[in-house]
Amino acid sequence: MNAPSLNHHGVGVLVRGLRKSYDGQEVLRGLDFEVQPGEVFVIMGPSGSGKTVLLKHLIGLEEPDAGEILIEGQPIQSPEVMSQYRMAMVFQSGALLNSLTVGENVGLYLAEHRLQPPEEIARIVAEKLEEVGLKGTEEKMPSDLSGGMMKRVAIARALVIEPQLILYD
Repeated sequence: MNAPSLNHHGVGVLVRGLRKSYDGQEVLRGLDFEVQPGEVFVIMGPSGSGKTVLLKHLIGLEEPDAGEILIEGQPIQSPEVMSQYRMAMVFQSGALLNSLTVGENVGLYLAEHRLQPPEEIARIVAEKLEEVGLKGTEEKMPSDLSGGMMKRVAIARALVIEPQLILYD
């Protein structure tokens, strides 16, 4: 087993021959690509072209019909990958909880897992919100935000875990 990458700039991703069909309709047709650690990689295409299906494979929510996905040389399905590498997903809708403030949404992972004391969570939340241009919005409710602001809150929430791989849908 390989040691986990300590590269704080990302992890390498290799996709080879990825295929996925639903009810006989092929969505992913032998997809191949490689992303180097720290590289920004964009996949663009029209609605229905398989972008979200690909992302679901990259975070382990879907199993391919054929092909493989490797993170730092290890199959995505291996328990080692899920436990060794921090991955975050930012969904199209932002997926914010409407009953929580912006600050509570951003700090949710840290609070739920009791990874930091409340004062430190507040500091981290403020730092991540400032990084996405939303300084001082901790007490706002998601309903008070524009669509773009909600997306940036979702990005701040993803950044809280200091991911090695971040996926945007």
